[in-house]
Amino acid sequence: MTDPIKMLPCPFCEGPPCEMVENEHPHYGQAERLDDYGDDGKYVSAYVFCHECGAQGESEEDFIFTGEGYDEMERRACERWNRRDNRNRNLYDGGEEKGLNFHPRPVTQQGGET
Repeated sequence: MTDPIKMLPCPFCEGPPCEMVENEHPHYGQAERLDDYGDDGKYVSAYVFCHECGAQGESEEDFIFTGEGYDEMERRACERWNRRDNRNRNLYDGGEEKGLNFHPRPVTQQGGET
C-alpha cells in the first residue's frame, strides 16, 4: 500500500479538493472503480477540483485495466493538484512583455491582439 497524500486546499479560495476519475469514451461521467476492465481497458481522465469554487487542476488521461490502475490515476491527479511551482512562469512572462496580462488586452491598429 502506498502512503496517503495530504491534499492541499484550493489555491484560490482555500476550499476542499475532490478527486475525479471520468470516462472519456463513450459514456462520459464518473468512472466506476472495477477490479478488471477487460483486455481493452477503459480510457479515463483524472483530475482534482475545488468543491467550492470549481477550480480544476491539470488532468491526466490514460487507459486503465485494473482497480489498481484506477487508484493510480487518482493518485497522479492528487500529486498534480499539490504541485505548486513556477514551471510555466515563462508563459506568463512572455505575455507580460507583450502587455497581454491585462484585461482588456491591448489591440493593435490592425484590430488583432498584440
